[in-house]
Amino acid sequence: VQESDRMFMRDASDYFLGKYKLELPDEFLKRWIQKSSENPVTPEQVEEDYKNYSQSLKWQLITNEMIKKFDLKLEEGELLEEAKALLIKNYKSYGYPAPADEELIETAQRVLQNNDERKKLVDGIFDRKIMTHLKENMKLSEKEVSFDKFVELAKK
Repeated sequence: VQESDRMFMRDASDYFLGKYKLELPDEFLKRWIQKSSENPVTPEQVEEDYKNYSQSLKWQLITNEMIKKFDLKLEEGELLEEAKALLIKNYKSYGYPAPADEELIETAQRVLQNNDERKKLVDGIFDRKIMTHLKENMKLSEKEVSFDKFVELAKK
């Protein structure tokens, strides 16, 4: 299910990027990337990675518009629950039981004070909300395929 959701969002991204042909100030962005990068970047490196960067930026612009258009909201409680779920998953991956709820809440609140971690969690929640909205409002046709067929489809 997780992999098919990932493939659904890849296909949705391709669809919307094709439908809305956004133009970016490419030369400006290439110069900006080169000048603002933490580590030195050559013009050749920027050129090599620019297509992925521009596609990512365009998709971000589209999803930001979807969030507004679909009136998607995020409550602080959702963010805390997301941080707690991430912590529980991490504890389990190391073979440890999750701590008591009070300790889990304290740790989750500390995680949310880190702006980078907070942004990742917010982005993840909105990604799921967008996917749910699209699945509920698009005509989808589901079909069951073998694992090998799924891998073949995913490689396209």
